[in-house]
Amino acid sequence: MAASICGKIYKGQDSSCEVQQKGHEQELVLMNYDDLGTLTITRDCTAETSQYRVKFTLKPGTTGVKFIGPAAGNMMKGQVAKTRADNGLTEYQHMAHILMAGINEDQKCILDALDKGRVFAALKIRNYKRNSPGLNEAIEIYGIGQGLVTGDYTYDLTEGGGLVDIVLNSQEGAFENNLPLIYESEVPGMEIVDFDALFANPGSGS
Repeated sequence: MAASICGKIYKGQDSSCEVQQKGHEQELVLMNYDDLGTLTITRDCTAETSQYRVKFTLKPGTTGVKFIGPAAGNMMKGQVAKTRADNGLTEYQHMAHILMAGINEDQKCILDALDKGRVFAALKIRNYKRNSPGLNEAIEIYGIGQGLVTGDYTYDLTEGGGLVDIVLNSQEGAFENNLPLIYESEVPGMEIVDFDALFANPGSGS
């Protein structure tokens, strides 16, 4: 009896001459997981099409919040680690890095909320693939299936030159079924606009 195959590869890659995409822009939007309204995931990978994307809306009156790092830096980024559960199924641990600065009440309230809550993250890809007039493959979404929480950290401004790398990651026992998904706006082509609007009203530009 043949084993069950859950995935088949249809396409290869040619990276022999150059690589265009080398990371993320130094801005990231976090959203409270409890603010997630609607969610539609599309995975359609065949010889003819490659769709690995997500549409979502936030609950009315809610938005994300933006974290911005030095434009020439590379510390704000997303990562993914593939693993296999005890039952044999493939899982992915999502990680999103944000930069925190300062020692004040704002900083303490932000960290306290992150330490005790659950979020998901949107990261803007450098040199993203433009499919005008359709979907711009510009935004990656991390943790939308199960959420992200803070890992253990030491808050030390002296060692970090005034900035501290805080890692948000998938919680043990609640890893993701998918790789980070490409965001699709309600109006394809408005992905960057939605990001800049903190995903308040997808597709509307406000």
